[in-house]
Amino acid sequence: MLVFISLDEFYTQGAGATAVARERVILEATAEAVSRGVIPGTPVRLARRRCPGLEVRDFRAEDYAERYEQAWSVCAEFTPQVETVDLHEGFLDITQDMKRFGGTDKLVKELGLELAKRARVKLKWGGGADKWMAWLARQHGQFVAPVMETLVLSKLPVESMALPERATERLHHFDIHTVAQVMSLPAGFLEAHLGFEREFVLSKMTRHKESVRVNFPAPSVSITEEIADSDEQRVERAVMQAARSLTERLCEAKLWTTLLRVRFASKTRAEARDVKLQASELTATRLERMLFEQLPGNLRAALRRIEIEAHGLLPMVAPQSTLWGERVRGDADQALERVQARLAARFGSTTLLNGTEAFERQQPRFAQLVYQTRGISLP
Repeated sequence: MLVFISLDEFYTQGAGATAVARERVILEATAEAVSRGVIPGTPVRLARRRCPGLEVRDFRAEDYAERYEQAWSVCAEFTPQVETVDLHEGFLDITQDMKRFGGTDKLVKELGLELAKRARVKLKWGGGADKWMAWLARQHGQFVAPVMETLVLSKLPVESMALPERATERLHHFDIHTVAQVMSLPAGFLEAHLGFEREFVLSKMTRHKESVRVNFPAPSVSITEEIADSDEQRVERAVMQAARSLTERLCEAKLWTTLLRVRFASKTRAEARDVKLQASELTATRLERMLFEQLPGNLRAALRRIEIEAHGLLPMVAPQSTLWGERVRGDADQALERVQARLAARFGSTTLLNGTEAFERQQPRFAQLVYQTRGISLP
């Protein structure tokens, strides 16, 4: 039994029209901004048009490292099966823990109270038999039993999938309004009419049965590199190897680090340095350059050991809204125009009709195309 949780007011707290943006996309906004149409996933330019005077702050993961640790530590007290997929979102496997609390609803209610008290965030949640169903149910605050899935999916609007606005509008053009209808569409339709890449459709818009992969608390990441004889070439090779090993470990664990604790040691003395970082992808070349800058000149000739510990670890993820945007082909609008031109040439219509309108206007060839993509025979 899996639960998807989203922590509201994680990035923005207080009154006023304020929002936090990541990759030029709104990540979270205050209640006042939301009331004016500034919702997560909205491009910053559009958000400013909808809400004049909106204050937009750039996202910096290191600013939220402490709150991330506070909030998810509370979740880990309720169940050790915690997988964070963003700083404010994640999955919990409560199969073995809900009996202690008397059921799913009681567990989630107590969790929400603790999060509000200790981390000052509000809890949104949804539950299901797998991650996909739990994520879709996140707006409703309830557990969707397997026997109810077909009914729920037939009622859930396509907006629940958090698609870009233009993709949602195109689905409505084709008389596709529910999640169940979207999931019945072939990948070719999604590619041609929505502009999504096939690989993305198969990996993100197809249901997968996967368990929670525990990643909180983050595993300790440290590297030690020994140097037998200290000469310039050996020291250089040791620094390069230490940088490569640490970045590979972080990449494998899908983690960012906001603080490196570096210790340089000779046979007789040692020096430690703390290096603060912005939470972003740390390349081996960048780390190698930083290590050489931090290496004390009086230890360079006698260096015997390099120790690096990564602290302030955060999940290396992209938000759902940004991920959608990255996976929409740049020529999606042009592709739609080409489709409309073909329809106008074949059916004498300059607008993109949905299946119902096409059938009513007695354009059976186009109507048949639309209905077949949904697996429905013409009446």
